[in-house]
Amino acid sequence: MLLLPKIPILAVNVLLTLHVVIDLRRGYATASMLSALATVSTAAAAPLLGRLTDRHGARPIVCVCGVVSMAFWIAIPHVPFTVLLALVAPASAFSLPARALSQQSLVVLVPANLRRTALSLDMIFTEVAAVAGPGLGAWAMGISTLATLTGVGIVLG
Repeated sequence: MLLLPKIPILAVNVLLTLHVVIDLRRGYATASMLSALATVSTAAAAPLLGRLTDRHGARPIVCVCGVVSMAFWIAIPHVPFTVLLALVAPASAFSLPARALSQQSLVVLVPANLRRTALSLDMIFTEVAAVAGPGLGAWAMGISTLATLTGVGIVLG
């Protein structure tokens, strides 16, 4: 997987926090609670998504997760906090298992003698995205919240 698609995935918690604090005028404690709920929901659903991927293949799972993620992130700027609170857990449960999918794709696509290098490069891209994502997300939210959240929805879909 390339670097650019990983950046929004790794910036979602910062984007969610900034939206709650700046746009919805809630405190950081409320935003952190919402972000924690999203993280716990993602972690709790990961084994089920893995099992479903094993049973039905990656394509239908990626399709469903992409549609749910896109709808959620495009809807965020338009809903009040109570609706956001109700949507965050189910939407986060459908987060794409991007790291596992990128590694599986590399194992299939890259010849055996280059796999170690390709997987190492993928992990380097993941680390760069983890460093750059939150900062770029915060910068983009300063320009336009609506455009940033909608853009994340489009990229995740």
